[in-house]
Amino acid sequence: MSYLIESYLNENGNTVNVFYDDCAESPREWDNLGKFLVPERCEYARNESSIHLEWNDAEEDEATIKAAGAVFLPVYVLDHSGVKISTGPFGDPWDSGQIGFYVVERDDLKKSYPTWKRLSKKRLDQLKRIMRAEVETYSDYVNGSVYGFTVTDPAGIEIDSLWGFYGLDSLDDLKAEAANI
Repeated sequence: MSYLIESYLNENGNTVNVFYDDCAESPREWDNLGKFLVPERCEYARNESSIHLEWNDAEEDEATIKAAGAVFLPVYVLDHSGVKISTGPFGDPWDSGQIGFYVVERDDLKKSYPTWKRLSKKRLDQLKRIMRAEVETYSDYVNGSVYGFTVTDPAGIEIDSLWGFYGLDSLDDLKAEAANI
């Protein structure tokens, strides 16, 4: 059951109902560039990397990842009144900490960007922006921050709907999409 967040009339006099999307698809089912590298016991993300890593400490693990030729970012979780996953640390020493890494393995990078012969600083920055966005979208999914809408005409007949808007920032996109229906 989807829960109603907001209801309003759009420009055409139709009713737009905005809901939480409780049937959202996990973004880990999509064609992601990066993979989570976390301990098997991690409840926040599934280990998807082919790099073998026993959770030791961050410095040892970073050395293992670098030796495999992967690009990586640390992954942190904040678990307090919801779950937030990020590639940057949170300022909460009690309810947050590093859970692993988000990695792009060398072979995956070559498949996705076959024309890249070397990883320049500009390309590395671009790659890390993509990685951060993938982790943020997954965090939105885990935290239930996924939305959809239905549009009904004045007679109450549903004339359109669209689901799968991930993150609070996407609500502006959702409203723009529903404005002229």
